[in-house]
Formats: sequence, C-alpha cells, structure tokens
Amino acid sequence: MKKRLKPPRFRKGFFAILALAIAVTAIVGGCKKEVLPATPENQDTEIENNTGSGIITSRSDFSPTASVSFQSGMLVFSTLEDLENTLGEINEAESSAVDAWESSLGFTSQRRLFNQIVSAEDAISDYYESLSSEQQQQALSQGPVHSTIFNQKFSSGLIRNVTDPSDASVYWDYATIVPENVAVLNENGLVKAGGQIYQFTNSNLIKVILDGDFSKVSQLSNYNSPSSSDASFMVVEGCPNDPGCWNTDFSRLNGWKTPANKRRVKVEVEGNACANWALSTGECAFQPHGTQCRFVVRTRAQKKNFWGNWVYSSSFSPALTISSATWKYDYSLFNNGCSGSFTTYDNTGLNGSHPQPVHSAFFPTTNNGTFPLNPHTSGFWVWQSPNKKHIQCTVDVYEYNIPVSYSAFGPNDWDLTRP
Repeated sequence: MKKRLKPPRFRKGFFAILALAIAVTAIVGGCKKEVLPATPENQDTEIENNTGSGIITSRSDFSPTASVSFQSGMLVFSTLEDLENTLGEINEAESSAVDAWESSLGFTSQRRLFNQIVSAEDAISDYYESLSSEQQQQALSQGPVHSTIFNQKFSSGLIRNVTDPSDASVYWDYATIVPENVAVLNENGLVKAGGQIYQFTNSNLIKVILDGDFSKVSQLSNYNSPSSSDASFMVVEGCPNDPGCWNTDFSRLNGWKTPANKRRVKVEVEGNACANWALSTGECAFQPHGTQCRFVVRTRAQKKNFWGNWVYSSSFSPALTISSATWKYDYSLFNNGCSGSFTTYDNTGLNGSHPQPVHSAFFPTTNNGTFPLNPHTSGFWVWQSPNKKHIQCTVDVYEYNIPVSYSAFGPNDWDLTRP
C-alpha cells in the first residue's frame, strides 16, 4: 500500500512572522503576503480568540475615526453610523495595520480569520507544488488536503462551500448572511452598535438583543425565527428571492473572466430589499413599517490550487476602480394606516443617501470584497419608515450605472447597469 503523503505543518506563530510583500489596501478578502517556504517539520497555527474588555487607546497605523470599545468579546460602537463608517475605513486601510489594531484588543474578526485560512491553504498548496513529479501524482490520487484552521472553521460554520450559479463550480467562502460586515464581527457574528447587540448568523437570520444586555447573548440560540421575537429579542430573515413590490431584487450578475492561466475574476452588483418590522396586533397587523436594503459591489478573484480547485489566494488580488457611479431609488409609504392613498419618495429619505449620488473609489487589492453603496439604511441596512408609516412598496434601486475596472477588464466588460 502506498504511504499517504502528509501535509506540511507550521509552528505556532507562523502567521505572525509573515511580512507583507507590498503595502496594500485590504477589504474583507485576503491580501498579498510573503509566505515562508513550507517544510514538512513545520506545524499548523492554532487560532485562539481572546476576549476581554477595554477602550481602544492605540491603533498602530490604523485609527478609526469613531470611538470604539471592546467588551464581552465583541466590538462596541456608539451608533450604527459609527459602525458603518468604520467598515468603510477598514476597507481602505492596510491589512497589517488593521490586524495590529485587532491584536491590541485581543479581538479577532471574521475578516482576519478568513485571511489566516487563505494563507494556511496557500502554504499547503505551495508545499505540494514543490514535490517531485512522482510525489505529486501520489498526492493527487489521494485528494485535497486542508490546513488545521480550515478544518476547524469549516466545522464551526465560519466558512462553507458555495456553488457558483454561473458555472456550477464549488469553492469555500464566508458563511455569514452579510459578508460586508465581517471586518467588525467576532467569530460568532456578534457586534454591538447603537445600544443593541446584533448577531449575523451563518443561516438566513439576523438576531438582535434590543436592550444591548451582554448577559443575554447566551439566549440568542433560543430565537430561531421571526415568530420567536419578543420584547427583548428580534429576529429578521434575510430577503427572500421572490422579487415583487415588497421584495425587490436589483442585482446584476456576471460570469467569470480569465485574465491569466489558472486565474479567474468576477465583479457583480448584489442588490435586494424586503419589507419587515411588521406590527403584531391591531388593524395593521403584519403590515410592515421597515425594510432591509442591500446594495453592494461584489468582487472575487481566484486561482486554481495544486489539486485544480478554485480558491481565494493571497497571491492573486487585483485592483478595483469604481468611477463616478450613479443610481436612483424609490419607495412608497401609505399616508394613513395600511391601505388607501400612498406617497412615492424618489431619491430621498434614506440615511446616507441623496438624489443622484456620485461615488468613486479605488482599492489596490481585493480578492473577496463586498463594497456597500448608498442608499445605506444604517447598521445592517434595516430602516424604519418615518413615524412607523406602513410600506406600500419597499426600496427599489430602479436605475444605476456603476463603471468598474477589475483586473484586466473595464466597464464595458462588466456592464453594471440597470435598467
């Protein structure tokens, strides 16, 4: 019987001595790093999530504008706007500086864990690429090998396999319902903002502790559907894929493009909104007065690893340019009660948005990025209508033009427009 080849193992602290090959801007995906040569006697890194509390006083080269604290194992923001602004600043910051900021707190975000998984998987693939042809053939016959951290975080639900709708390829990715928030979420998907604790799960649920009481975190597992909401807890489902007046979908999806051998890239718009925050009693029971809204530019860049599988890699992270993007949106509210006359609001009323916005941005590196656009509705993009007026039709970004250049491909290649 052939002896099974064992993957390389790396000593603890291996990732701590990885140096950045170049100064880069990081988003929720990985960033270019210099990976030390893999050797069989090295050991896998064991990832530990430290918890504690304290106010951030030192942020190395990364300094969020907002005052942020770290309590009960999660980041705490005074307002939802502070959370949203900090996410934007992290997107534009150097990954190593954000890592240092996290380390100074004893905090580890899902973003950071994902990058560590990418680096560990890169090192294993590189090791097998360095073997002789005979050893490589033996390894290929035995199937893919994963790092310790990959197996741990796959089992815990931090990452999962997804099937790409454009070509049915399977690859691993974030499991959270809102990947644009991974830079401020702890491993359990928790963050506190505006006096409330939010849990973004790896199912289709967003859970909220309405009074922000840390002692109630252990009770979140008891709330698994919107019907289980009560005075202390609220549960919101992700938007269903059945577009209509209450559930709109304004996505623009694309297939993969291949700029070089064993590489592929994709950039898309993911956009949807759905009505929720329904009253539970009275004449207007179950008539919504709130909405979720998600409107993001989504980037992916992948390479084939030693086994020929598509994966995110530290060494492939192209630049993204968004040039003078524009969009228009509307929504309708009943004037009185939950039926009868209603008013349609065009390009007005949502926090963080204004008529005919223009947005430009440049990110030197992104291989798994989610970049929110307006109209933001603050926090996790749940917006309550003024005076809790009931929604006749929810938010619809009915027109947009988002010129994007990614890797070797320009705006004409991606065509992120609507209608």
